[in-house]
Amino acid sequence: MPRLLPRRTAARPHFDHLEPRLLLDAIPGTGPWIQGVLQTSAYILLEANSTATATVDYGLTSSYTNSATTGSTETANLSGTNYYIHNVKLTGLAANTQYHYRVRQGATTTADYAFWTAAPAGTSFRFAFMADARTNTAIHSTIAGLVDAYDPRFVIWGGDVCNDTNAWNTEFFVPGQVTLDTTTPFYFTAGNHEAWNANTRAFTQSPTNHDGNGYNDSYYSFDYGDFHFVMINNYDPGGYGVGSAQYTFVQGDLAPSRPWEIAVFHNHGYAVSNGHGEDAGMKTMTANLFEPLGVDMTLAGHSHCFQHNRVNGIEHMLIGSVGAPLHTPIWQSYTIAQAQDYCFGIFDVTPTSLTLHVYNASNTLLDTVTVGPTDIALSNNSVAEGQASGATVGTLSTTDPAPGGPYTYTLVGGDTASFSIAGSTLKTAATFDYETKSSYNITIRSTDSGAHWLEEPFTINVTNVAEIVDRHVFYNNSAMDGNTAGADPLDDNAIDAAKTALLPGQTGSGANITAAYSGLNGVMADIEGLANPGRSTRPTSPARPGPPPTRRAGPPSRRPSPTARPPARAAATASRSSSTTTPLWTSGSR
Repeated sequence: MPRLLPRRTAARPHFDHLEPRLLLDAIPGTGPWIQGVLQTSAYILLEANSTATATVDYGLTSSYTNSATTGSTETANLSGTNYYIHNVKLTGLAANTQYHYRVRQGATTTADYAFWTAAPAGTSFRFAFMADARTNTAIHSTIAGLVDAYDPRFVIWGGDVCNDTNAWNTEFFVPGQVTLDTTTPFYFTAGNHEAWNANTRAFTQSPTNHDGNGYNDSYYSFDYGDFHFVMINNYDPGGYGVGSAQYTFVQGDLAPSRPWEIAVFHNHGYAVSNGHGEDAGMKTMTANLFEPLGVDMTLAGHSHCFQHNRVNGIEHMLIGSVGAPLHTPIWQSYTIAQAQDYCFGIFDVTPTSLTLHVYNASNTLLDTVTVGPTDIALSNNSVAEGQASGATVGTLSTTDPAPGGPYTYTLVGGDTASFSIAGSTLKTAATFDYETKSSYNITIRSTDSGAHWLEEPFTINVTNVAEIVDRHVFYNNSAMDGNTAGADPLDDNAIDAAKTALLPGQTGSGANITAAYSGLNGVMADIEGLANPGRSTRPTSPARPGPPPTRRAGPPSRRPSPTARPPARAAATASRSSSTTTPLWTSGSR
């Protein structure tokens, strides 16, 4: 099965290689973890059995240049025992930058770790999704190790990280997860098992604190690159129904003008298993907010299986178990794919694309989901020279694994002034001449109905067309060319520079009249663009029927100098190496 190659940027130390007690007063088996990362700040959290101040040294290298100390301590009561979660905020960071850090408490210092700050718009990156880690801790630890190997910038947790609020140390902080947490930030939304309470608030930290409750936010949003994530808490005491504070927050937070929006929550709206059905409140939020406000994808857990669903242009992803006992997914009319399996998601995103690969605990690919156009095709990429402006070049079409049409095509780069697009038809906006310019380069953007776009370059070739570029009266088989029959180089010297051919539709003048005794025999033309320059592609036809008339006595012929050529013809011969001189018609010899 296909695999994504890990993209490691620096050595990542593993917790199981360190001393089991990281800090002087630390809880065995836990390590520091990273929360609430933005472009210029981040939080380092650690669990200890005392409130003694902890210090985090950080900088661009393991030499460090800055330090921060415990800013707040929250108490988590696990089955009657108090533990203290230290929260250290790092500030003055640069966007999209890797920082090294270590934690000191008392006489004990951790190893060096490194993480990345949030990326600005225009950045490609990788992230992961995990949910429902409770009960089967060995499976959880294995999957955490697989996620770590893919080296995501961050992980999004969809809730149910442990079986109940007392099980954080025994079910969440498993070896593979501890290793992952020391170098990979995670953003969290609560599930029904750990719920939203003092313990959950203590072990997590959002990037903001907008609700003023003195703790981290129950629900929040953040930006990473061109992606906007809204983290919805189905277990907030105030609920998430229409009119609730959380519903109002989501309504004000989403904006259809953003290039990408992803909504994360625990209870799935569109997914069904033998464990849980559709959540009515999330379906209402989807119809009222997600669909009109431009959400591209939802991520949820709750049911312990995998199911990919699509409703009204939104990809609804249930990726629901990295350890929780499996449920059986139940196929719906909107279902695209499903599996009864442990699963996690790896996302590779660019400013204009999103690709999700879903794997199981054996690292076998279960599904690939792509959002946005992946290719632009043009039915034809050439146009003949000489056509009037507005000539059709070809028809544009877009490949999109998740159909998002209709598609809008625009010219965004290259020789844009020379072309136009009408609907899906590429047209010329000028008359092209092969000899002046034989190809044009343009870049075309295809934008789907969800404002996702893709740009691709195209080369439009101008094809050469055979054309008469000059015409002259010539005197073949006459005294002027040495009485030689047929078209040959001597005919070039038998051209009367003062005379030109009279063509259909033209008005005759003295320049078209020649004396019969001069040996008039036809029209000589320079034809450009012939496939075989040595042969005319046009048939010859007699100028007049019957045998040649008897020559009458008359004034002597006016034979031009052998070196005298008409200026127009000389210019054509010098500048058009592909042209040929050939008679279009001949009369009998005189």
